[in-house]
Amino acid sequence: MPAGEVIGLEATGLLEAALDIARCYKSFDAYGSEAAAVRALRRECAGSSLEHCRVALAGAVSLFEAAAEAASRHKDLLSGAWQTPGADEAASLVCSELRLACPEFSHAVCRSALGWIFYWHYL
Repeated sequence: MPAGEVIGLEATGLLEAALDIARCYKSFDAYGSEAAAVRALRRECAGSSLEHCRVALAGAVSLFEAAAEAASRHKDLLSGAWQTPGADEAASLVCSELRLACPEFSHAVCRSALGWIFYWHYL
């Protein structure tokens, strides 16, 4: 997907919504299939095309999986980041790593994915 198109998707909130759907799909086996998850995303973001929803969900699943791997690799470093006020640099470094793997997602969306994984799996 061209960079300009990705920026447009970010502006519409599609990528954030895709991450929410990906969390439910991957963590709780919600929706039953990827096709059903794409349909749920399309309902959530009614103005988005089916193709944009497919691309956004695939990217969100990749981000979710990359965040799970990063949280596992850096769990000791991240423990301090979420338990010590002001120790935010560790999380920012890991989010930068996620941005390299999934550049279509903003730092804030990567942080959300990482925080969710870390909270539910390591705290």
